Amino acid sequence: MSIAGIINEKFIEPRINRIREGFREDLIAEIHAEMRDEVRAEVRDRVRAEGRAEANAKWREWLARNAPELAAPVNQDDPPPYTTE
Repeated sequence: MSIAGIINEKFIEPRINRIREGFREDLIAEIHAEMRDEVRAEVRDRVRAEGRAEANAKWREWLARNAPELAAPVNQDDPPPYTTE
């Protein structure tokens, strides 16, 4: 084996492998962060929608119990309430 082969095997290749491993770890960490952010955004939207639906259902239930005239579905042709039209 020549001197260049020994230098390459003992010094160059291990250094290149360490650099590659560092880049690989950085890339994996970046991909994990992006995936985590996407999942959090999706879950946040889903939880908000479920929370709104639950709050609206409770509100409709309360209206039906305490103010049935307000709980009735609104006809779009009706004028707004409390107007003189």
